[in-house]
Amino acid sequence: MAGDGMRSRNPIRPRTRPYVLTSGRTRCTHRLALETLVTVAPEQGMNRVPTRPAYWRVHEICGTPVSVAEISAFLGIPLGVTRVVVSDLADLRLVHLQGGETTTAGRPPLALMERVLDGLQRL
Repeated sequence: MAGDGMRSRNPIRPRTRPYVLTSGRTRCTHRLALETLVTVAPEQGMNRVPTRPAYWRVHEICGTPVSVAEISAFLGIPLGVTRVVVSDLADLRLVHLQGGETTTAGRPPLALMERVLDGLQRL
């Protein structure tokens, strides 16, 4: 993918254990589905981004809307770690989160599932 720039696969220190990237934390304050879109908060500068490489890379990648699953793939880190990092950046108001709403059981809302089913039936 020559010329793709920031979207090329650039793992964060592949020999680093994932828990090191989040200081051992596994829980996040935001419910992030795989399809939740993440974008940089334009009003916030890079000077507020924590100094950890994963945080900087997420901030770089999210110039355009990118899903949580894509961020995980781009960085080459586990999805759980990606969720903690993205949640941390959202807590600092450095990124905006869009969509990916889930019920308390962690499933998509019924209305969304009905719209998907309707769309599939129209195919």
